[in-house]
Amino acid sequence: MTQEPMQAEQTLALTPVQQAYRLGQEDGPLGGVACHMYFEFDSEDLDEHRLAGAVEEVQCRHPLLRARFDDADEARVMPRPLSELRHEDRPSQQVRDAMSVSHPVAEGKGGLDVRVSSPPDGGVRLHVSIALIAADPPSIRTVLADLVAAYGRRSAAMPSTFDFSQFAGGNGSDSGAGQGPEQLPEPPKLPRSADADSISGARFTRHHVALDPAVSQRLAQRAEHEGVTLADLLFSAFVHTVDRWSESDDCVLDVPRFDRPQDARGAVGDFSRLTAVTVPVSRAANLREVVEQASAALHQDSPTVQDLLAWARDRGQSVRPLGAVYTAVEAAWAPADFTDVFGPMTWMVSQTPQVYLDCLVYPSCDGGPLVMAWDVVEDALPAPVVDAMTAYCADTLLALADEDWGRSSALPLPAGQHKAREKANATRAAVPDQLMHEAFFTYARRDGDAPALFSDRVTWSRGQLADAALRVASLLTRRGLTMGDPVGVCLEDGVDQVQAVLGVLAAGGCYVPISPDQPAERRRSVLQRAGARFVLCDEQLVEESEGEDYAQDVQAESPAPDVPADRPLFYLPIALAADTEPLEQPVSVSSRCPAYIIFTSGSTGQPKGVEIAHRSALNSILDLNRRWQIGERDRCLPISSLDFDLSVYEIFGPLVAGGAVVVAPAEERRDPAAWIRLMNTYDVTVWDSVPVLLDVMLTQAEEDESPRSLRVVMTGGDWVPLDLPDRLHALLPQAHFVACGGATEGSIYSNYFEVTTVEDAWTSIPYGYPLANQQYRVVDSAGRDCPDDVPGEMWIGGAGVATGYRNDEERTAERFVTVDGQRWYRTGDLGRYRPGAVLEFLGRIDHQVKVNGYRIELGEIESVLTGNDDVARAVALVTGEDAARRIIAYLQPQDEGVDTAQLHRDAQDWLPEYALPEDYLLLPDLPLNQNGKIDRKKLASWAAPQQQTADEEPVHDGLESDVAALWSEILGQQVTGRNISFYDMGGNSLMSMRLTQRLAKKFGKPLTLRRVQKAATVADLARLVEETPVGAKGATA
Repeated sequence: MTQEPMQAEQTLALTPVQQAYRLGQEDGPLGGVACHMYFEFDSEDLDEHRLAGAVEEVQCRHPLLRARFDDADEARVMPRPLSELRHEDRPSQQVRDAMSVSHPVAEGKGGLDVRVSSPPDGGVRLHVSIALIAADPPSIRTVLADLVAAYGRRSAAMPSTFDFSQFAGGNGSDSGAGQGPEQLPEPPKLPRSADADSISGARFTRHHVALDPAVSQRLAQRAEHEGVTLADLLFSAFVHTVDRWSESDDCVLDVPRFDRPQDARGAVGDFSRLTAVTVPVSRAANLREVVEQASAALHQDSPTVQDLLAWARDRGQSVRPLGAVYTAVEAAWAPADFTDVFGPMTWMVSQTPQVYLDCLVYPSCDGGPLVMAWDVVEDALPAPVVDAMTAYCADTLLALADEDWGRSSALPLPAGQHKAREKANATRAAVPDQLMHEAFFTYARRDGDAPALFSDRVTWSRGQLADAALRVASLLTRRGLTMGDPVGVCLEDGVDQVQAVLGVLAAGGCYVPISPDQPAERRRSVLQRAGARFVLCDEQLVEESEGEDYAQDVQAESPAPDVPADRPLFYLPIALAADTEPLEQPVSVSSRCPAYIIFTSGSTGQPKGVEIAHRSALNSILDLNRRWQIGERDRCLPISSLDFDLSVYEIFGPLVAGGAVVVAPAEERRDPAAWIRLMNTYDVTVWDSVPVLLDVMLTQAEEDESPRSLRVVMTGGDWVPLDLPDRLHALLPQAHFVACGGATEGSIYSNYFEVTTVEDAWTSIPYGYPLANQQYRVVDSAGRDCPDDVPGEMWIGGAGVATGYRNDEERTAERFVTVDGQRWYRTGDLGRYRPGAVLEFLGRIDHQVKVNGYRIELGEIESVLTGNDDVARAVALVTGEDAARRIIAYLQPQDEGVDTAQLHRDAQDWLPEYALPEDYLLLPDLPLNQNGKIDRKKLASWAAPQQQTADEEPVHDGLESDVAALWSEILGQQVTGRNISFYDMGGNSLMSMRLTQRLAKKFGKPLTLRRVQKAATVADLARLVEETPVGAKGATA
């Protein structure tokens, strides 16, 4: 039986698959792994001498088992075997730990490694490891069959005369597959514990999909009944599972094909071909479509992985490892006579480079049911994710065996996840059937002398504030305001703002806040779309708007449906209310009537008005107050703009609890030193702002004095930096830090998470849990609930959901959907559930962004810019981090060029200040991605350079040099010109706040933000510092 080995070395070219396996042995992403399969067989006894001879004989029989794979392109077949049977004195578990992780082939010792050990419960354990670079899965059965034949000294089939060198030479990388599809397939994006680039020398762990004999039998019967194969159903269940846990819509898998030539029977080698199979199962509506699509993909002629690499190379692109592999073999790994001699297979695992999930389907060696096993890189996929996926795959197989294939493909989530979300969303409580202002007027009647509003200008009791509001209400009702009518509120003074919004509500109307800084065109568009007839404002705006009405001033294309374009518009000075007889009591309306309409950026170029009912807003307000015991002794400092929905809580949160608001002067609303002064003067206990303003306040407090009475800090509307909770608690250890989230369409806030300790594993502050009477879902593109750790779109449901977009049925129908009788708002936010139903916010799905808390549709900016006759195409995007985030615009001119200064001035007529681009870059052509779409990622990577005039007078030595150094730190670029504007270099209001703080600390002079903003050059600012005496009362300067 023994065959004489070759007398000289032979060199064999490697196939593309072998080359990939060889490369995978080197350190790199998902590399440092020798591709092999490891088996254990337990028997009562065996003859080690005979086994040693059998191991040698099998290597002599099959050249590739005695090959060295030292070179990247070829193997050297050695004249004699490279390995021998080893008896291990180590415990069997230690042998397993060593052999299952690595293979001697990486050390030039051949493709077969056989050892024996003594397991703790007696008998003999046979350990077999076979390198896949030398033997593909079907060849493994041949190796084991020949091994048992040699051990039994039985005559095995004569070695194949097949010349593997000819096969390798004809199986090169030039597949002739053409240019490939327009879009190269993407691998599945599964939840990862670590990035693939950080994993090398991975260890695989085996997980099993439960598949008992009865289910296997029913699956086979169902497959025959439906005219498909059992293999089709197993593949369908796997790809459907991967699809549910993947971010990408299409599931692309690495599927090995074992196309050995007819004359290679009995030969051992790697005859595999790795194909990239794309399955669009995310669009499958039911189980039948899942099977049809998966089966069609499995049987179609798919490109190879080498094809993908070639296509990508030709396009100058890179391809990530597909990562997920599906391997099916028709026969058991070991023939029956092998297990008869060496005992049953008791343990097995595989390791493959550039793979983190390898699904193997094979018949069991004992003739039992099919086995579906997942070999997973321990450090790549979290264990709970793998457990959930294998359980879901088993449920899918059960459904394919027993259920109607016409049922939805969205099988229930794993039971534990479903239960946790049900519990988190079990927020049902009594929905307030009250008006947002009702409790305040009740408190005013009960105890009118208690304080309700503090400012440096006035201090009003509840009774005085109620009287002022009822006078505003009378002013409106006398002019014909009716129930539910919208009223514009365009005021700068904080005291005026509070009495105005209370007055509008007391008149039975709903308020429409508009910043006085808004461009006139946008202001008129907002008022028209809201259908407002009245605007509460100051005298200056009345003068500016004299004679204005919709018919004269609103462009023809902007009127909203059902709103007459010739409806008159009246600007009413708030001062008129002081001389108006007050209403006796507020007008009674339904709690379902609108309380306010806040306009947010719209992708069509037109802002959209979010209409919020009294009961919706009050539901959020009361729950926040209840959770943190906001009561009559509490006071809040509103610093948000009135047209930003956090202002709703900042005003009404304390007032409905019997507390008070502390109002900053308009000129100090962005001055952190003034915030601290006001909070300590008036004992403010509650703070609510976007994170970046909280950051500014804490920075001021760290350098000056703390807000002594603050006990509850809420922040939301944007990313919450990880350092904020610890910084707050360092100043105020007993304060509650509450991270909130949601959307304007969800009534201020919809979720919360109180942070006591920032955990090391966090990459961001969790979004947390729903507030009372509110619910969340995270869904994929098909509307299915995403499993834990899988990103999807966050939907908000419950009492806080807005009525819709004012006078905009089309956009309302698009964003507000009803599923199973419940109404949901599709936020467009990307999020995911963490284990325990904890929500995590990940960003935006579309091109909507948040800058300093303001939600901005980049499409609106682009729409305004392309409205210019000189601009062919425009792309707006955000660059920078935290407070340095800024908007830049790339422009493709129609012809010769664009006057960007004039374009910016024109944009100011339509865009608010916070949405204006800070830089404009002209490109002859905008870059396109492989899909022919504008390559936004490439544009973002280029970023916009900060421009500085070359002939600027240089900064003078001394004080100017010190000021310029502070500028450079804050702007992130060198400042050399003494007369260039801080804002021309990319500075913004938040940066100027930081600059004010740094100047005060460095020079010991309490400069006000307003004066620093006016001194916009290095020269002017140095002069201001020089002229301000130490200890001057900067707040009054």
